[in-house]
Amino acid sequence: MGVSLGTVFSTLATTLGAAACFYTARLLLRPTLTRRFGRRMAAFDRAVIDDPLLKIMLIRLLPVGSNLLTNLVGGASGIRAFPFLAGSALGYIPQMLVFALAGAGFGNANHYPVLLGAAGFVVASAIGAMLYRNRRVRNLSATVSDEF
Repeated sequence: MGVSLGTVFSTLATTLGAAACFYTARLLLRPTLTRRFGRRMAAFDRAVIDDPLLKIMLIRLLPVGSNLLTNLVGGASGIRAFPFLAGSALGYIPQMLVFALAGAGFGNANHYPVLLGAAGFVVASAIGAMLYRNRRVRNLSATVSDEF
């Protein structure tokens, strides 16, 4: 397929898989997951309540945790589907690009994954800094409005 089409199709397939898992959790597994993981889901809801698209994108950009658990907790939580799926799709792009490069034969050229990793780190850092700044502004404005 090549790098471009491989990235597009693998990102689309991964996002559709995340959507299937998200809606399975939302429509079928929500009561069970809420009973079993209620505390974790509440923490997830609190964590992504502000800027859900950017926070989900950041979760997907950082290669930690389980995508399956993120999809299940997201589906069973109160997050809206569009920000969850859009953030997931955008966050999957760098990973899918690396896979498409490897599949297209660029996997032997070591500088491509390193450059992509560095670019992903810069993007994730910028999103993290923006979210941190937004949270500080919200906390400051809440403090000021509480005083008056």
